[in-house]
Amino acid sequence: MARIAIAGLQHETNTFASSQTKLTHFVRQGAWPAMTRGNDIFEVSKELNIPISGFIVNCHHKIEPIIWAMAEPGGYASEDDFEAIFSELVEGIVLLSPD
Repeated sequence: MARIAIAGLQHETNTFASSQTKLTHFVRQGAWPAMTRGNDIFEVSKELNIPISGFIVNCHHKIEPIIWAMAEPGGYASEDDFEAIFSELVEGIVLLSPD
């Protein structure tokens, strides 16, 4: 059985919005779940109509959850905050990789 790392960053960018989407918008819970890491992703995404939920339900391999972050629609995500989330995603994959 294959091991599949799952992670995600979801944001609907509105190019006309006057302010940037910051890390705090991904961390806090709103209409979407708050930023979630590791096995908590399984519980938080259960029965939600979001992309990762459908993947988890239909995947027939061992899932290795890393991070899932969503923010309300807004302006461009700031580069530093995007990099913070993306760096954690990459680090998680590296930690899962065999030596």
